[in-house]
Amino acid sequence: MYAKIKEILKGVRILIVDDDELLLDALKQALLGYVSEIFTALNSHEAIEIFTQKSPNLILTDINMPKLSGLEMAKIIRQSDQSVPILFLTAYDSDENIFKAIDLKSVGVLKKPCEKRDLIMKLSFIANSFQSDFASINLGNGFTFNAFSKELFKDKKAVSLTKKEREILHLFLKNQNRIVTFEMLANCVWYDESCTLDTIRSFVYKLRKKLYSELILNAQGLGYKLNLQHENLRTQNEIRYI
Repeated sequence: MYAKIKEILKGVRILIVDDDELLLDALKQALLGYVSEIFTALNSHEAIEIFTQKSPNLILTDINMPKLSGLEMAKIIRQSDQSVPILFLTAYDSDENIFKAIDLKSVGVLKKPCEKRDLIMKLSFIANSFQSDFASINLGNGFTFNAFSKELFKDKKAVSLTKKEREILHLFLKNQNRIVTFEMLANCVWYDESCTLDTIRSFVYKLRKKLYSELILNAQGLGYKLNLQHENLRTQNEIRYI
């Protein structure tokens, strides 16, 4: 059974947020060996920074934290990402918290303390749902992008992408209906690294060569916009992106 669970969770890059350092470490230790990457944060501000820089595909967060609660943090994240799964942890599962979590399109609330088995099973259900129903993005011309693993395929054959090319395509897909500015690319792909407009243009040019030129349009002087002219499906009849 656990071999199957490890197979389901192997593409998960999880961000764990809790102001209790001992609990944070315990949660990390519980998930080691199951998920591909674990990022941790002791407060919501740190978590938002990690989310922006590392683009985890699943968030596990405490609700009750000082200065900025897990719910307030999730509200900020939802302004830029409507679909990343967010699972809340709380010792106080009040009706108010439950309703706020629902409003934020969370995938559930677990009461603390929770058993390792219950946590891993819950994360497995979440990951399996997204991998099965929502992960494969149809880009047209035979191209698909797995949003969970950030892998590109052409006619079901893998296309090699560099780390930054994956992050650029991921950012374009998260912002399908708006312009991705040069500033957004610099902040979300290069983070604190020095980056010029020519550097960004060079990477986008190389990405276009691996896809097809009509997919990524220039927004003169501003940045780029994804051009998905067909109905973009993930095996379900709505556009969503992790």
